[in-house]
Amino acid sequence: LREKYLLLIEHDKTPETTDIPERDKLFVEKFRKAVSENIAKGKMDYDALAYSLCTSRTSLNRRIKSITGFTTTEFIAQMRMAKAKKLLDETDKPINIIAMECGIDNVPYFNTMFKKTTGMTPTQYKTRRKRSD
Repeated sequence: LREKYLLLIEHDKTPETTDIPERDKLFVEKFRKAVSENIAKGKMDYDALAYSLCTSRTSLNRRIKSITGFTTTEFIAQMRMAKAKKLLDETDKPINIIAMECGIDNVPYFNTMFKKTTGMTPTQYKTRRKRSD
């Protein structure tokens, strides 16, 4: 389940498999949209996020975990890293600007998260892309 949603996060798609109930697909899509609209603001306000989805914070956390296998925080972190990869692939923006656009104002922390997710630093990731062009 986690791998399925990880691929969906990275490719910015809604789950199309039939083994996920339609209401769960819609909920995850609304959640992703709400997060995407607020991702660059930095620290995510989970209460406001839950409110925008007409649920409580506790219910939001439980539902995201039961549907995706990720905690809310993990899911948002994966969305941030997917956005970072996309920006690194498609733009020549400096790493600190990309980090800010992903909602992370601490560049060393961004580098650590990125390396933990991809196995390479943002600079290595960007260099890899340039070599393959």
